[in-house]
Amino acid sequence: MSRLTAALIVRDEQAFIEGCLASLVDHVDEIVVVDTGSRDDTVERALHYPIKLSHFTWCDDFSAARNFALAQARYDLVTGLDDDDTWLPDRLRQLVEALRPGVGFVAA
Repeated sequence: MSRLTAALIVRDEQAFIEGCLASLVDHVDEIVVVDTGSRDDTVERALHYPIKLSHFTWCDDFSAARNFALAQARYDLVTGLDDDDTWLPDRLRQLVEALRPGVGFVAA
């Protein structure tokens, strides 16, 4: 089975980050969180989960932030999520199993 990284780009999302991360734990192989300058406790809340945390200085270019997040991923199969998204585990695994290794990015 393919291994899956969930990649999130976040900023000031303390209200949503825990629900998103809780929906991913035990259902993906890696969670990458890229913070773009949170001023609330988004990062502190995220650190309660098994994540790989990186920081990216926001430069008004979402593509640059997304590419940075993808570069942090250990696995070739990556799904990008908004921090207010939650995943249904069965649907997530169906997507992973349907894809060949090395396919790349899976839109959430």
